[in-house]
Parts: sequence; structure tokens; C-alpha cells
Amino acid sequence: MVCRVGLRDISAACGVSAITIRAHWIKRPEWPLGDKAGRSHALSWEPDELPEILDLKRGSIVVRGRVLNWMLRNGHMDDAIEAVRPATELVGKPEFSYSREDLWRWIETRTQRLRDQGLARAKLLFSVMALHRSGQTLDAAFDAVGIAEEIPSSTLRRWYYGTARKPGAKLYAESDWMAALVPTWAGRSPGAECSEEAWDVFKAFYLSRRSPTLAICYERTQEIAREKGWMWPPQRTIYRRVKNTISVQVITLAREGTEALDKMMPSMRRDRSGFHAMEAVNGDGIDWKRYCIWPDGEVGKPCTWITQDLNSNKLLAWRTDKSENKHMFRLAYGDLVERWGIPAMYFIDNTMAAASKWMTGGVKNRYRWKIRDDDPLGIMPQMGTTVRFVKPGHGQSKPIERANQELRQRVDTHPKFEGRGTKARPIPITEFIAVMEAEFKAYNAKPGRRTQVASGRSFDEVFKTSYESHPIKKATAEQRRLWLCVAEKVRASRDDGSVVLGRGPHGENRYWCEALAAHCGQMLVVRFDPQNLHKPVYCYALNGGYIGQADCRWAAGFDDSVTAHEYQRARGQRKRLARQGLDAERRLSALSAAKSLPAVVHPDDPESKVVSICPLKAVNDGITNTPSDDHDPERIAQFDSAVSALRAHALKDKL
Repeated sequence: MVCRVGLRDISAACGVSAITIRAHWIKRPEWPLGDKAGRSHALSWEPDELPEILDLKRGSIVVRGRVLNWMLRNGHMDDAIEAVRPATELVGKPEFSYSREDLWRWIETRTQRLRDQGLARAKLLFSVMALHRSGQTLDAAFDAVGIAEEIPSSTLRRWYYGTARKPGAKLYAESDWMAALVPTWAGRSPGAECSEEAWDVFKAFYLSRRSPTLAICYERTQEIAREKGWMWPPQRTIYRRVKNTISVQVITLAREGTEALDKMMPSMRRDRSGFHAMEAVNGDGIDWKRYCIWPDGEVGKPCTWITQDLNSNKLLAWRTDKSENKHMFRLAYGDLVERWGIPAMYFIDNTMAAASKWMTGGVKNRYRWKIRDDDPLGIMPQMGTTVRFVKPGHGQSKPIERANQELRQRVDTHPKFEGRGTKARPIPITEFIAVMEAEFKAYNAKPGRRTQVASGRSFDEVFKTSYESHPIKKATAEQRRLWLCVAEKVRASRDDGSVVLGRGPHGENRYWCEALAAHCGQMLVVRFDPQNLHKPVYCYALNGGYIGQADCRWAAGFDDSVTAHEYQRARGQRKRLARQGLDAERRLSALSAAKSLPAVVHPDDPESKVVSICPLKAVNDGITNTPSDDHDPERIAQFDSAVSALRAHALKDKL
């Protein structure tokens, strides 16, 4: 039988006077009712009946553990062990199970100080188990480790066997003891009360793109809360609540925008070492800050389209114009193909110049202009270049954006432009282009580049090494027409197949060739030089098939007899050639072919085998019926004569 403890025993174990225990402790609801025994009717309790922890106004105090420890120190070891074992039997049920993943996931939410406490407890229990495996009893091992570490053995037993509220380490695998023994203390709960209405108003002020300070938002909310009668805690409490309840990502998105939120995530690194020279390029337009004067006297800031190799970062081709337009992009692409070859892939954004139908028509995901099924293929798809549209202004997907920053510093801040480049003192465009090209070449030739591919070399050296060791596609003379001429979709004339360009207030130009006669009324693609519309144009089908070269048909003067005579000669020659071709094709006349037709056999007229009698209509209007004259011989003779005449006429038509 387990011995009982009285007020004096509990007072000695907990270091509290018996008067305090009688006046305060035993009156709490969690304190069990004691038994009265002996003459003095003194109260006594069994140790396992005492509360584990007693919550008081000044804090919490461990009661049962201290009493058991006091019993062990005063020679009541057996009684203390018997008091602990019931809790052990209660916890150690075979149906207990746990998830190691959930246990260790919960450990990650605890502070490092609590994790260190769990590790220290596990080490003590490991020492107990080592003594137990060496031959000592488990109780003796608890006592030995408790004495050596100056820790009550009852505490070690509680950690091992557990309590009614927390399973002990005995029910866990030894590899999980560190996690199982971490204290479950969760810290204090939020103290001051705050009205939800006031909290919503504060968040409306604070989570604003204007980014007001927390103090200003607190003052504004405080004024409203005072008027509305809301509960509003001190500013320090609001600061902690913002820090603990609103994520940093939400605050950044609301106060700084999506770009700042993107910067909170590490940028993706793209490996370009897998490309070789001219396998993949990217391009973009750069607007300069200096004002230049053009040959026609116009003053403005020039724009340059630059194409860069992705493998080496070398600047390959560029064109400068008054603004970014499709003609500049077309000529820059032509310079690239003419000098270095045809790139396999071209990375650009869907700017209006790059995504024009002249250059990228027929490419999916352009998201620019209205896409029709009969749109002609652009120059780049016909050249075999795969177009990849990327995010504008994004250096990870288009490295030319990073290069533009250095190029602006090289060109816009050049010493030769000191004091010039304004509207009052513009720079001649030829001088600007000369300085720009010199800086581009210096950019390519700069040694000591630290990119993954360069490794200390210049961009020129990297490009040269790869360019000389890999096959490069070159353009043919027919392909050169694609970028030297622009494309326009027109409908050929329904009568003669001619095409018309330049319709408008300045007149029009007609183009025609013999091959266009087979495409009358069809939609065609005409490629022409926009700078000289009097040159021949090149006609293609919508699928890219080449039709022929059409010459411009000039309008002759009204009294120009020489031109009229030449036109009639050309028309007569064309007719003569057409007749010769017709004679070659038509080797049999229509009359000869008609003689081969079989004779038409007409079937005999059918005879009626069923005859119905048509009765005479009686007239009941007071007039007597007249007899029928169907049997009059004279009328019968007239009828037979008319039938004979009709048969003779039909027989004549058959012959």
C-alpha cells in the first residue's frame, strides 16, 4: 500500500508553509479531497492524487514531482515508484501510435532554446538506458543518473514514463526521443484586446501603395477608434500584431508592388553554354539620350536596334533610325544574315516593330495585330529562324537588356559629346553613328569578361572560337530578296492578274508578268523595295511559293504613238504565242470530235391501255341539254388531218 502524505510533508517538499497550503492550495478546484485519519483528523493524500502542476497568481508550481522527490530522499523509494507506475500503465497502452513526419515537422516550429532542452533530456535518458543495459535495474539507473546530474529521479521517470497529459519517451523510438521530449510550452497569448473593425481600418491605411509609416496609420486609426468607441491597443501591440499575423510577402506586394515582390525570390539562372555561335540570338531597341540632326534637318533622339549572340554576348549587327520601326528591324536582320549567317533562334519581345507581319507573320503567340488564316509568312519564318517571344524588359530572358545599360554609359557619356547633344546643339547623325560603332567594337573586344562562357576572354574571342568550329547556315541570292524587300498582301486583278501598289492620293503603280495570268483574282504576297517602287517586284503565293518577277507598267502619254506601237506589238506577240500553244494542245478539231458521238436513239411513245370516260356536264339553268357532236364525220376528218400534219412535222425534226 502506498503511504499517504499530509500537509507537513507537502510543505517540506514544496517549501511552502502548511498555512498557505491549507488556506489557498487545497481550496482550488484541481486539488483533490483528502481523507481524515487519526484523532487529529489530519488531511492526507496519496502522491498520485496530487496535481502535477498548480497554477497560481504568481506563477505555476510543480507539486507531485516535488513530493515524489521528497519521498525518495526520505527513504520512501518503493512508495514513490508505486505512485509513478499507475501513470506509466495508463500511458503505455499498446494502441498508442504517432507519425514521425508530423513529430519532426512540429519540432521545426519550436524555438532553438526548446529544441536544446529536448536534446538535453534525451541525453539524460540515454545515460539511464546505458546503465540499464549494463545490468542495473531501471529504478537504480534513474536514481544514479539523478544523483550524478543533480536532477530529481522522479523527473527522469516522468520524462520516460510520461503523464496522463503527455506520453513519455518509452512510447517513442529512441531516435525520436529528442523530438518527443521537447517542451510543449507555447508561450503567452496576445494580451490587449483589439476591435476587428479598427484592425481592418488600420490594414486599409497600412497596406497601401503610398507606403505610409506604421505610426501615421496608427494615429489615423486611433482617431477613428476614439470616435467610434472601438478597442484600440497601444502602438507596440499593433507593431507585434503586424509582424506576427501579416506575412512579409503580403506587406511587400501591397506597399511596394509586384516588382519588389519578384525581387524577394532569387532570380533564375539560365545556362547559355549549350548554344554555339549563331545558334541563338536576341535583339532589342535602345533609345539614346543625345539629340542628333538628320540630313533632312530633323532633330531628335535616335534609336538603334541591336542583335546580340547568346553564346558569346557579342554584338553582331545594328541599325539606327529616327524611331524604332519595322524597316529598321528588317534591315538589321538583313545585316545579320548578310554578314554572319541565318540564326536558328531569335529571342525578342512583342514590340510593334519586331512583331510586325512583315517580320514574324505566321508565328504563333505573337499577341500583336489581328491574326488571320491567310496572313503571309514573315521574313524570319521563311528564312528558317524560330522566333521566341519573351518578357519585355527582363534581363533573365533577354540578356541584351543588361548590355544596354553598359552601352548607354559608353555612348551617351562619351567625351566627344561633352556640351552637345541637346536640342540647341544637336550632334550630326553621321558623327553619332561613328562614335557608337566604335564603342560597340570596344565592347566586343574588351578582355577579362567574367561570364560562364568567356572565362576571362573577350566576346570577340569567344565568338570566333565557336563560329569557326560549327556549321553556319548562309543565305542564297533568292533569300536575300526576303529582307531587302518588304511584303504586302494584295489581290491580283480578276481580268489580267496584274497587281497594284501604292494606292492613295499620290497615285498607284501596276505590275504584271506572264505568270500572274494564272492567278487572276487570287490573294498574293508582293515583295518590293519601298524606297523605289519603280523597280520590279517579286510575287509569291500565300504559302510562300515563288510565282515570278513583275515589272512596273508605266502610264504612257496620250499622244505617245511609239509606246502605243510597242504595246500593240507585245500584245500581238502574246496572242501569237498563245495561238501556237493552243494549236499544240488542240490536235483534234471540234467537228472531228463531234463525229465520234454515238447516235441518239429515241424510245417509242407508250400507248394508254386504260381509258376513262369523261361525262358531260349538265346545265341546270333552265336550258335543255344539246346532244354531243363527238360522232360528227366532218369533225372527225378534220381531227385526223391535223394529227397527220403534226406527225409529219415531228418526223422532219428528227431527220
